[in-house]
Amino acid sequence: MSNQRQPLLISKASFDLFSEDSQTLEFLKSLETYSLDYSHPESLLTPRDVNVQISLCHDQKNLGILYQVKEETTKAIYTQDGQPVYKDSCVEFFIKTPQGYHNFEMNAIGTCLVSKGAQRAKRTSFTSEEYNRLHRLSSLGKTPFESKELKKEWWAMLVIPNSLLGWKKGLPADQKLQANIYKCGDELPQPHWLTLFDVPTEQPDFHRPEFFGEFLLE
Repeated sequence: MSNQRQPLLISKASFDLFSEDSQTLEFLKSLETYSLDYSHPESLLTPRDVNVQISLCHDQKNLGILYQVKEETTKAIYTQDGQPVYKDSCVEFFIKTPQGYHNFEMNAIGTCLVSKGAQRAKRTSFTSEEYNRLHRLSSLGKTPFESKELKKEWWAMLVIPNSLLGWKKGLPADQKLQANIYKCGDELPQPHWLTLFDVPTEQPDFHRPEFFGEFLLE
């Protein structure tokens, strides 16, 4: 099924994204950003209320994504990988892979919930070893907190080894990826569901790969 946005670029880095946090972060910040312009009708906040800018890169072996978020209220209480981080201030990256699709859900302090499979049901959760291979960094650190007004932008960076996505020999040969990116907060004072590519479902539902959009690898 087609989506409304044009293919988006994943820029190529000339260095290993795992080599140095500051270098990877500054490179991602220097790239063109894309905004999450769609919100579900049930969302109590819209892109006018929550501004989310994302940028993406790769180094042939890893994918990197930076989320830059401006919102009135932020929450991050979950500290253990595998917990329901979508109830916190959460940013999410869903991508089609050889196993179907992977969902990478991460709260504002870098705690992740990840699974893989062909559909919403019967998904396989990441193991502790797989979680440990993800690299996370947040401007808010790692200390949990209840809902509060930050009055400033926060950012979170995620670097994913391609081997965790099932591409053990590198990126797809056709140099194209199918994915979508989200921002939510199911248990914030004002629950919201924002998306990069539109997901026109009756209920908020991010597990809909038929609405993924196209990304081009530089």
